[in-house]
Amino acid sequence: MQHTVFMAESNGNDATKGIRQRQLCESFGLEYRDVVKTAKEKGLSTHEYVIQQTGWQLFEDLYYPPGQELPPPRRERTAHKKG
Repeated sequence: MQHTVFMAESNGNDATKGIRQRQLCESFGLEYRDVVKTAKEKGLSTHEYVIQQTGWQLFEDLYYPPGQELPPPRRERTAHKKG
């Protein structure tokens, strides 16, 4: 079964961006409440369950199609302490 999935808009740095979990669930016809319930029943996180159901890969809280090259990691943000 093929699914049409709309990727989040690009910021100009990457050709495509990943999508959020709810967007992915909707595109696969998965009801998010059912995803949460079933994941909990199986002892999985919602991320683990969605990956099992869709085959998509998770990177920095966004999902990418199988086989798509992932973007480089975001740079670590440094916390500035007030002195």
